[in-house]
Amino acid sequence: LDPHSGRDKRKLSATTELLLQKYLLDDQQVLVSNLGLESTLAQRGAIENLPPGFEWSTCPEMEIEIKFGIGMAYRLAPRWFVSLETVYESEYETEVGQERWSWHAGPSLHYGDKRWWAMLTWMPQWRGGGETYPGQADNSLHLIEKTKQEFRFKAGYNF
Repeated sequence: LDPHSGRDKRKLSATTELLLQKYLLDDQQVLVSNLGLESTLAQRGAIENLPPGFEWSTCPEMEIEIKFGIGMAYRLAPRWFVSLETVYESEYETEVGQERWSWHAGPSLHYGDKRWWAMLTWMPQWRGGGETYPGQADNSLHLIEKTKQEFRFKAGYNF
């Protein structure tokens, strides 16, 4: 669904990411980084009875998103890690150029056992730009497709 209108949108995406990590201090500290590139071809469907002058393009659009993140984790006790992570994302569109960007940073708590792991992350948005919605109080954030406060829970099972 198109995040601006809630309408159907045909979308084809390809993503590639490079993930790097380096263990330090006898595996007590871990440095991580990632670099990602997502290419998307999208096309919105026509909407009947739009008001005169309402802009609603049905031409295919090409979007490219670049993502870069770094982080550092520190083992507090056996199987328990605390970390700090930051991610910058920027999206570019065919006719607009840079359409939106956001920078998130925050802490994580990770538990990793031999067979399973779980992680809880809080990633507030520190800065952002691009489109805004009418009446948006804080114009220094990108709140159309991102949130002000992001909480993530991930779990995995190793087999």
